[in-house]
Amino acid sequence: MRVMQIIGSKKAGGAEAFYVRLIGALRNNIEILPVVKTNSWLDKRLTDLEIPHKTAEFGGMFDFKTKAKLECYAEEFKPDVIQSWMNRSSKFMPQKTKAVKVARMGGYYNLKYYKKMDYIVGNTQGICDYVRKNGWQDDKVVYLPNFADEPMDIYTDKHEELSTEIKKEFNIPENAFVLMVAGRLHENKGIDTAISAVKKVADAHLIIVGDGELENKLKTQVKELNLTNRIHFAGWADVISPYCAASDVWLVSSRHEPLGNVVLDAWMHNLPVIATKSAGPVSLIEDGEDGLLVPIDDIDAMAKAIDRLDNAPTLCARLAENGYKKGINDYGREVVIADYLDFYEQIIKAN
Repeated sequence: MRVMQIIGSKKAGGAEAFYVRLIGALRNNIEILPVVKTNSWLDKRLTDLEIPHKTAEFGGMFDFKTKAKLECYAEEFKPDVIQSWMNRSSKFMPQKTKAVKVARMGGYYNLKYYKKMDYIVGNTQGICDYVRKNGWQDDKVVYLPNFADEPMDIYTDKHEELSTEIKKEFNIPENAFVLMVAGRLHENKGIDTAISAVKKVADAHLIIVGDGELENKLKTQVKELNLTNRIHFAGWADVISPYCAASDVWLVSSRHEPLGNVVLDAWMHNLPVIATKSAGPVSLIEDGEDGLLVPIDDIDAMAKAIDRLDNAPTLCARLAENGYKKGINDYGREVVIADYLDFYEQIIKAN
């Protein structure tokens, strides 16, 4: 089986991180041709991981080279399936190939880019329902969730050393209650809400793992709230585990989160989660069982949830254990990859 996977993102994010995970997992089972944006984070990341791939410009309206390149790649590789990721790559989907055309949607995108697709994959049931409500046949819409990898052995074997190292780097006291939030520093992620909530919990520290256009604005907020000794900017990290080792709770403060890869990552790292009631976390978390849910942009509610876990180690342990079990059983690598391979086999036979 041969599958071409195309994505046009320039920067890193949750979808891009999962693209790398999926490519790495599928390579063990089938022939894969990743195609990514030239000089993008994905281009560099795949190069660092020594994963062979092709590149294209994935430019704007007057980019005529990318379509020709993708048609050429498809002609050379002869894929059975071509899967696009999000709008930018979907509009360049090769049309001359006989391959089955699949679009993977991780959000509630404008469906005008997907008219020439044979199938749409949604990574939440909500996205699949959205696509069906907009006229797609039920059998052409397939739910395939993301998976999160379990951390490397070093996370367990050297957990304390990793924790101490990170805490020393940011001058965090060893006995501090530490939270982390990870993702792009974008308005949708609600990191300003997380910062304001931490202000209300006296002994809490927050590690922010990510970068983006709001970095300066968030740093200004931290200074204005006199939190420079308790809010720590780590920048983007390709490997998140050291920050997890130093943290007691993973915050998901998003205003808009269609899935929430970060919830899955938290579960795999055995961390309890506090998340807003955005679409993705609500679809994943059973409140009080494998995480705590709070209203979007409710600073007081988030602060109360933080304070609740700060004073309840038994609850923290139960939420983390339940989340880990759900992560392994429903969103583990082997489970999701088996579903992807089965899906590819079925659509190839059907077409």
